[in-house]
Amino acid sequence: MTENFLDATAIMALIQFIENMKESGKLLLISGVTGEVERIFRRAGIDKAVGEENIFSSDTAVLKSTKHALQRALDYVNSTGEKPYRVRLFYSRPEKAKL
Repeated sequence: MTENFLDATAIMALIQFIENMKESGKLLLISGVTGEVERIFRRAGIDKAVGEENIFSSDTAVLKSTKHALQRALDYVNSTGEKPYRVRLFYSRPEKAKL
């Protein structure tokens, strides 16, 4: 079972990361967000800082939220008209089941 836990230190680090991304002209997209994490994001104002259109909730279909996030990234990049561009994906590997 995976727990979704974000403490104040993690929230502050995420807010600083968001600010750094904005200052450098980069777009942050977050996918696979579960209900509890989404509530924490709202309470901390992260949804507003990142932009609600850039947060993709977890879905029952595997990787569907990541697919939507990638499409948003490509749409954003194509709308800027700037070339060359790169889209980077960062992910965490799920923990192996403990027996």
